[in-house]
Amino acid sequence: MNHRQLAAFLLLLLAGCASNYDFTQARLPDGGFDVPKLIADLKASGEPRLHHNAWLPLLHYEEVGFEPARGSSPAGYVLKTKTTLGPIYFATRDDERVVDSAGAPVESTTERRIGWGLLYNDKRRDIATTHGLRQHMEWHLLLFFGRTDSRFAEGKPAAAAATAPTTPAGAN
Repeated sequence: MNHRQLAAFLLLLLAGCASNYDFTQARLPDGGFDVPKLIADLKASGEPRLHHNAWLPLLHYEEVGFEPARGSSPAGYVLKTKTTLGPIYFATRDDERVVDSAGAPVESTTERRIGWGLLYNDKRRDIATTHGLRQHMEWHLLLFFGRTDSRFAEGKPAAAAATAPTTPAGAN
């Protein structure tokens, strides 16, 4: 391999690592994101969206993005994370959280796939409504077995726990 081919290969690896924001700055101790901080950082950046990509060709891909909601989503913001592992994205996890302009959760969707979704596919969607939290869950195993369930439950979307600001112990 000559020097030009080596340089081209290294640039290809670096091309997948483009980002304009370090999301570790907005992580909470519980692993979730501090949405009010993300909103403030997005406004301060002057960029249309905050994003981070990390890529190891065909073995690992990680993407995090935060942007204003568009289209059919309510006014607010969308936080998307995608993680893939294995040869040619064998296992993936996609999370999407819609929050209002104050950072309160509106809707969250999580989808996990193993074996490109042929072996196992699991999807959960939580939607905050005026009548409570509506949860929709479905899973499939080997394309033949599965279940779909929708119900109302107490509480907030799953994203709420990960995005709500934390209060120090003893504070009111």
